[in-house]
Amino acid sequence: DAPPAAVATSGAAVSAPRAAPAGAHGHGAVHDHHHAHSHALPEGVAPLSRAGIFALATSGGLLPSPVAFLALMTALAMGRAGYGLALVAAFSVGLAVTLIAVGLAVLWGRDAVSRRAVGDRRLAWLAQRIPTAGAVAVVLGGLWLGAGALVTL
Repeated sequence: DAPPAAVATSGAAVSAPRAAPAGAHGHGAVHDHHHAHSHALPEGVAPLSRAGIFALATSGGLLPSPVAFLALMTALAMGRAGYGLALVAAFSVGLAVTLIAVGLAVLWGRDAVSRRAVGDRRLAWLAQRIPTAGAVAVVLGGLWLGAGALVTL
């Protein structure tokens, strides 16, 4: 038998046999069993709104950090499962609170700059470029930290 061929349908790769083996589902049709789902915010919730920040923080708080996982595994190894679960809960709540605080600070800053930029062309120009500058700073910081980690290997 020939190896399966990759068939691209609606952005998903689906394996389809080139020749159907005896007794198989061999009518020659390719079926796309990819079921679409959305990662979009609920209807009417803007990503940079208080409700959007709360949704982000809640979803971020549901995923424990690697350090929380390490703390849980250490507690389990010591036979203290309840303590480990409490640590994971504390890490998750801390992450959610931190994300909410940072998100609200971003919203406050955006609103403050927008109010002041109405009559100032230079400030309006700067306000349009702040998100890009922030993204570039985060990427450069990540590259710097990654290069430092590689050097220590």
